[in-house]
Amino acid sequence: MVAYVETIIENSNTLKEVDSDHPADEWILSRLAGALEQVDNHMSQYMPHLAFMELQSFILGSLCDVYLASFFQLQRSVELESDMDILLAMVSSVRSIRQQLQLPSSMVFRGALHCDEASHDFSRLAPVLFDLAKFDLLEVISHDHAVPSGFTVCPLPGRNGRLSLKIEDSYRSDFVSRLQRLMKKSEERSDQFRKKAEKYEAIVLRDKQEGKVKPHVIDKNEKKARQARGVANGALEEVARIRVLLEEMSA
Repeated sequence: MVAYVETIIENSNTLKEVDSDHPADEWILSRLAGALEQVDNHMSQYMPHLAFMELQSFILGSLCDVYLASFFQLQRSVELESDMDILLAMVSSVRSIRQQLQLPSSMVFRGALHCDEASHDFSRLAPVLFDLAKFDLLEVISHDHAVPSGFTVCPLPGRNGRLSLKIEDSYRSDFVSRLQRLMKKSEERSDQFRKKAEKYEAIVLRDKQEGKVKPHVIDKNEKKARQARGVANGALEEVARIRVLLEEMSA
């Protein structure tokens, strides 16, 4: 866990060293050093339960009850909370695209936020957005602003806004290849389930005409036909969506 945190700090543009001579800051850093020393001692003696108790005491006692409660008056920022909600929606949208298209996490997106709810100072969160989603925010514009040529549009879940995305040139060919492979796979899936639906529909039609099969068997096959038809139609919709993306990228 410690190694993971150190890696995050090392690669993050938003986490920085704070050099402060304020007595409160010096005190909490001193308490932290003492707590970590005790944790090391307990762990070296194979007593992890005491190490966790030491950490709990530091976090709940020194950090929360004294440092935060006594030395700082925290003011709620409704504007910041709203901007963070928008940012998290952007992260969710970008991650969803990566997952759906099976894109590597290292692939960088560039684009704009189309949203009337974002504050005028939203761009200050751009480094956080890049850390979380590898999204390079170019600008924040109105919801109805025209989408630039060559950009792809995607919605923001739960927000009145959208993103216009553009893939970095170094990843563009790989992105297009992945889209084409995914479209072909969706076409094959649609064809496969269309044939399955047609098979069950033919069985249902035959059984109804002959009248020799029990109703519950016919109902079962009708259900299978509907399910297969639904999968086939869903795959066709995916094909259409990917085709639009490819056309937008080639524009």
